[in-house]
Amino acid sequence: MYKKSFHAFQKKYIAENKNSLKMRDYLLKEISIKPDESSILDVGCGSGLDLEFFNHIGFKKIAGIDITGSLVDIARENNPNAEIVHGSFQELEWQDNSFDTVWSKYALQVEKDVDKSIKEISRVIKSGGHAFLQVTHPFRSLALNPSNNYFSEQKIVYTSQDDASQDFIEHHISLTTWIRACISNGFKITNFEEILNKDIKKYSGTITPSAVILILKKI
Repeated sequence: MYKKSFHAFQKKYIAENKNSLKMRDYLLKEISIKPDESSILDVGCGSGLDLEFFNHIGFKKIAGIDITGSLVDIARENNPNAEIVHGSFQELEWQDNSFDTVWSKYALQVEKDVDKSIKEISRVIKSGGHAFLQVTHPFRSLALNPSNNYFSEQKIVYTSQDDASQDFIEHHISLTTWIRACISNGFKITNFEEILNKDIKKYSGTITPSAVILILKKI
């Protein structure tokens, strides 16, 4: 069960590791998005930290969904103006073409069938709308993959080095699978970046990217 202490841990983490906020910079630089005229859905909203950010920059309509009920409770408490539901990323509760923008950070890799999740994201985005996706980098998940085979996309379980109280379940997903899922579900990739969550000075030994950021436009 996630607790409010996890929400506090996340706030502390992003305060100390500004590079983990990189995707917010992409959102702010997307000149075609006018928050005060736009709607945004956070797929995998967790305890609602990004929902707070969307409210701060003035999005007209804010919604979120997460599969963990205890995190949804925290998100609702901290974001009373947002529509937040408890549910699956692969069966979004909203109608077709409901949102101008969909945002998802470190969430989609909890399901093995990422194509189904991205298909749902595409369904609820309006034509010409945007998706901002940040997912675990395959190099990082490969290090935790028992098979040691990059192309073996299987479930991994790990304990965060930053928060030993939480176990995480994800799937190792290849970069090819991510890109194909985006293209096959009606998206054009307008930008792409591999990032480190922390400042490079905080790493030692072999340094590999923490995450992949995909900026998409629905064709």
